[in-house]
Amino acid sequence: MSSQQTIESPIDERYQLRVSWRTVAVFAVVLAYVDGAVVTSLQGAVGAIERNRSPFDRWLRDSTLMVPVYVGAVWLALMVARRWVARSEHAVRRVGASALLIISICSAVGLAEVVNSSAYDYRLQTRHLDLMAELNHEETAAEEAAAAELAGLDVCDGVCAARRSTLSVHVRAAIYAGVVLLLINVVVVAWLLVLRSDRLWVRRVTKHPTRHPEPKHPEPSLS
Repeated sequence: MSSQQTIESPIDERYQLRVSWRTVAVFAVVLAYVDGAVVTSLQGAVGAIERNRSPFDRWLRDSTLMVPVYVGAVWLALMVARRWVARSEHAVRRVGASALLIISICSAVGLAEVVNSSAYDYRLQTRHLDLMAELNHEETAAEEAAAAELAGLDVCDGVCAARRSTLSVHVRAAIYAGVVLLLINVVVVAWLLVLRSDRLWVRRVTKHPTRHPEPKHPEPSLS
């Protein structure tokens, strides 16, 4: 009789790409504070008067609060990149895909911060416009509306025109800020990749046991 047994030996080594949290933190902190400077500059240019406090304090506070959001954005970008190009043998392709995703997602986060800040400023500014309208004489506003209607123009009193003008300013500012954020993030991410391109991923070796059949021995002959 003969029996076939198997033995296990850990000789099959496979590599898994693991996100480097230190690199994620570096990217998130730098991008949060750089993009925060753009948001603070925009708010100082077209924002409400109530928020005209110290620009440095506002930038430091808002940027610090946004760091966890940027950590999640960078982590998400690297996870998506790992899913797409983890098996690629070309390091340039992995780094390039990671850079594009980090730039895109973080720029979207920065633009969302700009839109949120602009919406809050617009709300405060329209309150001022309404307050000024209440202080003015109602007869003057009615006369302006009647004159515009007789002239065939769009009926819009002074408050309405001021609201439209304010909204237009915020829309244009948000578009310009989005372009600036994209360009700045391209430069910042490229600079950080030069410093830490080889540290985006951490290779973790996992050993899988390989089963080998035990050599067969000739059956003893009965004589």
